[in-house]
Amino acid sequence: MQSSDQFNEIAAALAAAQAEFKVAPLNSINPFFKSRFANLYAIREATYESLAKNKLAILQTHKHDRDFDEWSLETTLIHSSGQWFRLTYPLLLAKKDAHGFAAATTYARRVSWQTICGAVASGDEDAGEDDDGNTAVGGEPDVHTKTAKTEAQARAESEARAELWVGRALEAVKKMENLDQLKNLYSRNEDTIKNMAAINASAYAKFETGYHARVKQLTPDVPPPKLQPEVVAMQDEPAPQWPEWFVRAMDDVAAIEDIAALEDMHAHVMDRMPDDNDMLSQWAKRYDSHKKVLQHRKGQAKKK
Repeated sequence: MQSSDQFNEIAAALAAAQAEFKVAPLNSINPFFKSRFANLYAIREATYESLAKNKLAILQTHKHDRDFDEWSLETTLIHSSGQWFRLTYPLLLAKKDAHGFAAATTYARRVSWQTICGAVASGDEDAGEDDDGNTAVGGEPDVHTKTAKTEAQARAESEARAELWVGRALEAVKKMENLDQLKNLYSRNEDTIKNMAAINASAYAKFETGYHARVKQLTPDVPPPKLQPEVVAMQDEPAPQWPEWFVRAMDDVAAIEDIAALEDMHAHVMDRMPDDNDMLSQWAKRYDSHKKVLQHRKGQAKKK
């Protein structure tokens, strides 16, 4: 779930609203599994009045992933302060037609609305539903058993679709020609990728492995230029008795990655340089050598 940078006001408003939420009744029946559930209307009626009272609103919109041709639903809980929470739910279509899209949207709207509000339905365990007393008297809990089977089937279908999504995603990853394209691809689909971890952990791991392998393939391998012979010789020689600040400067040069920063350090060293030809010579060698390294890296980056 995403949120605005600050969420103190919306958190307080949501807490106040939750204290006044009604329990949504199980007002619908699944005709295939004979199970009861609270539909979108019931969830909305149980929460809408309290949300409005606390200056909260819900916005639900579709989001299209053009890279993988996948749809998701974004549910945003907005407070009058401008603070917000956002939940992204993938639309896992049973059929890729208008009816399948509408059915997946309705299901996603109901689940997302209930989730982002923290609302409950009368069939939720914590609400005390006892399937009309069947469980208490030892009878067969038909509704709950069938509902459990339905949930297991839904999980299996979601995991299978996640596998298909990862397959398409990795094909798109392979088509990226440079790191910028690859990182933009990941950024555009970050919410879906994170949701994938909860839907199918193995599929998520497969995607991450393939993605990072492609990152490694596209990362330029630039070997540093060879040091000048006199610099190599200087590294093998015992250090003379130089001032401590000069020794640190000689050591710190290698960590500088920007030519402008190197020039600033050079100016600082020259300001403090005593009348010592050996120190001046050694510094000039170290400075010139590292400057060539940085220039080489800059040239290689431009070629890429």
